[in-house]
Amino acid sequence: MFFTLALAGWSIAMPQLRRMVLGPDYSLDDLRVDVARAVQTLSTDVGPPGPA
Repeated sequence: MFFTLALAGWSIAMPQLRRMVLGPDYSLDDLRVDVARAVQTLSTDVGPPGPA
């Protein structure tokens, strides 16, 4: 990873490394939809605490 940063430069390599770690870029609209879906899933899947 650091070799890539040194070879390509921070401004070029950092977006690519971020995509490698986090996955593809999202537009803000797609991100809002995915966050809303995740919150809805978490709020509907709440069960009692403790082992299953």
